[in-house]
Amino acid sequence: VGSIALRGVILALVMNLILTLRDAEYERTSAASTIQNLATAARVIEKDLKYAGYYADTTAITAFLVATNDRVQFVGDIDNNLLIDTIDIWLADDPSGEPNSKVIARKVGNGLPLYLAQGSVSMNLQYYDSLGVATLVTNEILAISVLLSQRNEYSMTDTSSSVIKREVLVFPANLQ
Repeated sequence: VGSIALRGVILALVMNLILTLRDAEYERTSAASTIQNLATAARVIEKDLKYAGYYADTTAITAFLVATNDRVQFVGDIDNNLLIDTIDIWLADDPSGEPNSKVIARKVGNGLPLYLAQGSVSMNLQYYDSLGVATLVTNEILAISVLLSQRNEYSMTDTSSSVIKREVLVFPANLQ
């Protein structure tokens, strides 16, 4: 009777270990996927913002058309075809209607929006002038800080961060 009870305890411990390892691997994979998604969105936004004002006569017009904490719209030749594009990047409600879900959308000209990130995502934009002082005056913007964050929906333990953040600071060369 004692050996059967001991076998039962050992079997329960082994099953618990297997389940714990499976959950930990699932959590690591989910966190890695969230990190990669945010890094990709940050790279696209950073690349676009570097072209703000490129090939545009910024003495006649301002490179930035809209500058708020959750939306930026600017002009520049992002595809290097000598034509000025209007680029719009914003945080919006998820068009799927999923509650508490947002999208970071990007639109070039009259094209369809491309969703760079989706889910429990946020974007905070901060603009700086030549003195490094925060500004919302579009013709004074020389640098942009982009902070993206996304909740890892599949966090199972307290050992991993449930919110992943990615920040980039962009200095569009055409505005210097």
